[in-house]
Amino acid sequence: MYIESIMSRRLIKVKRADSIKETVRKMVEKKIGGVVVVDRKVPVGIFAKKDLIASLLAGVDLNKTAVEQAMLYPVHPVGPAEKIINTVQRMELYNFRRFIVVNRDGKLAGIVTDLDIVKHYALSAISYQTTLSAAAVRGITATPATPLKKIARTMLDEQRSCTVICRNGKPVGIINEALLVKLAARFKDPLKFHAEDKMIKGYCSASPDDSLRANVLNMIKKNMRNIILTDERGKYVGMVSLGDIVTFIIDSKL
Repeated sequence: MYIESIMSRRLIKVKRADSIKETVRKMVEKKIGGVVVVDRKVPVGIFAKKDLIASLLAGVDLNKTAVEQAMLYPVHPVGPAEKIINTVQRMELYNFRRFIVVNRDGKLAGIVTDLDIVKHYALSAISYQTTLSAAAVRGITATPATPLKKIARTMLDEQRSCTVICRNGKPVGIINEALLVKLAARFKDPLKFHAEDKMIKGYCSASPDDSLRANVLNMIKKNMRNIILTDERGKYVGMVSLGDIVTFIIDSKL
């Protein structure tokens, strides 16, 4: 199958001169993880949540800094006729979560994300017998007293979208990229807080022995990016993200 069968034709565009703050507010309003930066309708970059985090850690003024100064470029576009599995491999190679799709004359045709990939392969690449442990990683943890700035730095350095906040080894909340985007839209200095001040207390948890297939379908249904894994005592043992599932799909299909 080809990218055109799973890509979304609805995407949010911003101009390269738009401020990061304007762009972040648009991301929050539209509930999206990234926007396409265009110049005369031609895509010139992508601005996503991790680009915002990098900007926050660099201490730039979000109101005065144009999005083109923080966007990812070149965009490494894919074509509508590219095979899905080829795009999955490129997603893993570049550690990207989204690719823009362009037609032959370079004009925007759509966008494809890691969620689109997981939706496509959720049933064919994951058997009923596979457990969450097959795709699990250790992930990142922090304490409630950990500053958000330290958490954001670790997430960026380790290319993870979520940090699990633990007290006495048990999860009590999470800090994810989406939360940092919301804080950036509201506060001038969104990293001034500690984890316990802003952490999300509602999150999805499961046992490593639970069905990967069932949990992936639940992630798709609820538009979640992460599942927190705990043992029988409620202690944190790992996590599974959409990116980890993409890696599992590659290992399963190739």
